[in-house]
Amino acid sequence: RGAVFRVAYSDEPTTIDRSTFDQNSADASVGLAGALYLEFTTIAMKASTVSNNHAHYGGGLWIGHAAVAEIENVTFANNVADQGGGIWIAGEVTGTIASSTLAGNDVTPGGYAPAIFGGDTNIALENCLVVGGGCKDAPIGGVGTNMQFPDSNAPCTDAITTADPMLGALMDNGGPTATMMPAPGSPAIGAGSDCPETDQRGSPRPSACTLGAVEPP
Repeated sequence: RGAVFRVAYSDEPTTIDRSTFDQNSADASVGLAGALYLEFTTIAMKASTVSNNHAHYGGGLWIGHAAVAEIENVTFANNVADQGGGIWIAGEVTGTIASSTLAGNDVTPGGYAPAIFGGDTNIALENCLVVGGGCKDAPIGGVGTNMQFPDSNAPCTDAITTADPMLGALMDNGGPTATMMPAPGSPAIGAGSDCPETDQRGSPRPSACTLGAVEPP
């Protein structure tokens, strides 16, 4: 495991807020979770960035059995694994990944699920952006509008919008953690609803909010 390893009872919370996990790695041949391995725990993860991590399974985040995951306003960027470049979800996990950006995540040659591995779970995407890599062949759940690009990758939900959200590079856009800002004219702007009151940077969101972790000025 890379930076964090936590196995808890299901009623024990794990809270991650305004944090950065960057350039961590687990063993390239068998390692789980380049940055975060969280199992049997209730996860509240907000306003954070998981970037440039590497592992065999779950380059950025590995969510394990019986976990409850409430992930909101989080950027998963440029993580790499053999399977599940951004996130690996393993069995009986429930919850939501909301208003988050998954971009530039990848797998090694012959690998699969650059963005998310976890099609047999009860976790759902809501108001998310998935750019540069798809999910496991079996889609995970979806709530409201989610956007994926390009359309040649395995879809992450049964009903997902395909369009280029015109994301900028991972950089300092204000706030405590690095983010990826949609450019003016992005189809992601105003395409969401029921978003958190603020974005990853702590900036307010309008009622017709932007998909992903950042609300453009």
